[in-house]
Amino acid sequence: MSENKKAHIVYPIHPGGGKFKDDTEFRYSLRSLEKHFKGDYDVTVSGNKLPKWVQGVKQLKHKQGLKSALVAAAAAYPDGFIWMYDDCCLLRDMDLADLMLTPTNKGIGNAQTMWSLDLIKIRDRLKEEGRPTLDYSRPHGPYWFDKAIIDEAFADWPGMSGKFPFETWILNKRAWPSRFGAVKQYYHAYRGAPAKGKWWFLNYNDNGNTKGLRDWLSLNFNEPSSFENGCVTKKVKMTSEERLIRLELQLGITDGGVNQITVNGDTDKPKNKVARVNLRPKGG
Repeated sequence: MSENKKAHIVYPIHPGGGKFKDDTEFRYSLRSLEKHFKGDYDVTVSGNKLPKWVQGVKQLKHKQGLKSALVAAAAAYPDGFIWMYDDCCLLRDMDLADLMLTPTNKGIGNAQTMWSLDLIKIRDRLKEEGRPTLDYSRPHGPYWFDKAIIDEAFADWPGMSGKFPFETWILNKRAWPSRFGAVKQYYHAYRGAPAKGKWWFLNYNDNGNTKGLRDWLSLNFNEPSSFENGCVTKKVKMTSEERLIRLELQLGITDGGVNQITVNGDTDKPKNKVARVNLRPKGG
């Protein structure tokens, strides 16, 4: 595929609206896309419900379920599409060729959850067939798929549904080009901004979706994208936590720094006395 060809970027959107029921995760992902993606692209939502604030996107309606959303996307874009989750943000300028290099980890560890058990099942089958065993699933995308890839994966694992990590199977089977150390993940309390120039993507889950991270996202992606209509959250007075994040960015304190401003995952207040900063103006 030529990197000059239009990129079809598809998001599976849950009808529940994310952690706070307002699809804020999707909003920031779209802002990051508009800020950093270099090339022609369009956005499609694979799901039955669109956020009230979104505009300028295509929609693929389908039966509920993550795998049915994927099948709908493959049918709509058989020659290829980027499968992008709403809790993933671009952190640097990139084009379609960059997005096609799937983030990976080098190993698949021991099982801790049902999802991990499925991943180990896939790993064992890959070993039996003498194939690579890179972990294409835990970095959580983005992924480039086409209909042939999806059809083959479903044929190899009949009846799969839900969050079954099929991408580790099919992308190893095809020895898909990958990129290591590309994703800064927030799955727990916010510990500082992602180091500039180090990461390609940011990814988080509900546990990592703390106020500290949301403050950083709101400051780093503060401009509404062209995909947002008039239903945009109005600006509010900056909180002390937001000021700490702004100061952190100004000082260049990142996840790679020594003196990080540490934020508690529950209260998002500084835990380290050294990191406390008096933001009150003189005479205030």
